[in-house]
Amino acid sequence: MTRTFGLELLESILSSFPDVFFRHTEFNFLLKERVCPLIIKLFSPNIKYRQSGQNTGPAPNPSDKPYFPISMRLLRIVSVLIQRYYKMLVTECEIFLSLIVKFLDVDKPPWQRALALESESLICN
Repeated sequence: MTRTFGLELLESILSSFPDVFFRHTEFNFLLKERVCPLIIKLFSPNIKYRQSGQNTGPAPNPSDKPYFPISMRLLRIVSVLIQRYYKMLVTECEIFLSLIVKFLDVDKPPWQRALALESESLICN
């Protein structure tokens, strides 16, 4: 299974069945202990990356570069988590919001900033 397909599947489950996660403590636990740390870990290359022209250090590893399909799906999952699961994931949602704000840095690629703005727009509606 590809990473993008897995994230699509996760987004579909989270957006379609929020009642299951609120009713069953086992699913609540999985969401807090497995899903949220995974999402934060997958955000890591996107936050650390700096365009090589503005970075004075060595060029970033190609696998550390932000990847549009992964970034888009991560931000969609984060939007769902913040919109539907905030009461259950208060601390995690604060972390997610700070990660989205970091996507708006001037040194980020324009597509990354646009995705972050779209995500913030979804959250505010």
